[in-house]
Amino acid sequence: MLVIAEGLGVGASRHTHFDMAEAFKPVTKWVGKIDRADLVPEYTRRAYTHLRSGRPGPVLLLIPRDLGEYDADEHPYAPVKGWRTGPDPDDVKAAIRALLSAKDPLLHVGEGVCYADAAAELLQFAEAAQIPVLTTLKAKGVFPENHPLSVGVRGSMADHFLRKCDLLFSIGSSLFPGRFSHTVPDAARKTIVQCTVDTLDINRSYETGHAVIGDARLTLQALVDELRSKGAPKRPAVLEEIRGARQVFKDKFRPWLESSETPRSSATIWACEVMMPCPISIFPEKTVTRPSSAIRR
Repeated sequence: MLVIAEGLGVGASRHTHFDMAEAFKPVTKWVGKIDRADLVPEYTRRAYTHLRSGRPGPVLLLIPRDLGEYDADEHPYAPVKGWRTGPDPDDVKAAIRALLSAKDPLLHVGEGVCYADAAAELLQFAEAAQIPVLTTLKAKGVFPENHPLSVGVRGSMADHFLRKCDLLFSIGSSLFPGRFSHTVPDAARKTIVQCTVDTLDINRSYETGHAVIGDARLTLQALVDELRSKGAPKRPAVLEEIRGARQVFKDKFRPWLESSETPRSSATIWACEVMMPCPISIFPEKTVTRPSSAIRR
């Protein structure tokens, strides 16, 4: 997101104690202050370069009201396309070696895959690797949750595979524990492979065993190629374990979903009589459900 705000003109700072540029630096990717009209094209190019390249983040441009005008022919503006960076091939090879040597790997997917528009590449990699797929809350939906390899976002099934894994293969996530992500249990006993676009995420919350730095789509393409060259593993036991865990999860809540007893609250009525029949019985592949803001999650 590019934010254009009114900046302070020459000599106007004596009338205010608030420095907007300094105030917004912690929450923006880059802040530009234009103090000459002829610099507008240059600063706009710089703003879009930051906006469309590397890690996504807001960019702020401050333009004073009394900046004046400039000659567009003398100072032309050329649109910026943005650039993506690919991973180091040696890092890709090391990550795949670690994956193939792991006993119980888990694929941990973050929102960076969404930003890179890499859902198709993620599906290819997951199916080639044949490992369970866990997504963060912000990445929910980037991997189909009706896929045999999906273990969801939250709940007992997700917790089981997160605790069990001996290798956490993370793509597009900072791995910073919070309400939108996961805390990694027994992290010191797990090997962590972190594929991210920003080196600031490496060794941030947990020790990174292997790092692959680059755009998520380019990284996944490289991982798929390397994995196929080594021979994709077959893990039939993984599919059976996920299928069994999913059935246990469904059986736990089936009595409530199929009960004919009088619900105890309006929220129960809404959940059992409205939400469940629609996605399950009518059109499950085309339904998006969300809780009302008035219902506790």
